[in-house]
Amino acid sequence: MDQNSIQDLAVQYLKSPIALDALIKITFSIAVALIGYLIFSRVSNYWLRNVLHRVVDKGNFKKRREKQIRSWSLFVDRTGGIVILFILALTILSDLDYNITPILTGAGILGVALGLGSQNFMKDVIGGVFIFLEGNYNEGDNIKVAGVAGKVKKINLRKTVLYSEEEKITHVVPHSEVKTVSILPKDTLELPKKKNVVKE
Repeated sequence: MDQNSIQDLAVQYLKSPIALDALIKITFSIAVALIGYLIFSRVSNYWLRNVLHRVVDKGNFKKRREKQIRSWSLFVDRTGGIVILFILALTILSDLDYNITPILTGAGILGVALGLGSQNFMKDVIGGVFIFLEGNYNEGDNIKVAGVAGKVKKINLRKTVLYSEEEKITHVVPHSEVKTVSILPKDTLELPKKKNVVKE
């Protein structure tokens, strides 16, 4: 079969009522998914930012919590986008008359496997939620947690990054291991300044 024959078959297929119907359904599904994602993104970001800002204002936390608010908003936005994209893919396959039952079964098994394998991840994320809401420590604070001490350099969804000036070591502490937090004075971890010795 030459290239012209393939093109003729493609044109005939696209002109068939079945193909046109499938094309209309797919276009409609993509448009609905796009509009749905835009609405979800706007509503979730607006709602989440308002809720988190109220928590921050109520706790009189510092403006450096803004970075954490952006991280949470981005996390929710991406998660919603992945879910909507997956549903769109299944809808398109269904419009093309593919049997999506094996895909749904495989997705269910994969979801169970990921759920079992991501228990520590979820523990870290949930711990991060409580750390953010309670505001026990912020970036720039000197703390001791999980047996290590240092200055908080970064707090993300899963972990807290500490830097010890004395040891010149960066410690990465998962939020699931944060049991007891000790807030240290600001000058505790600072190295003593060298005194200038004047020779006579």
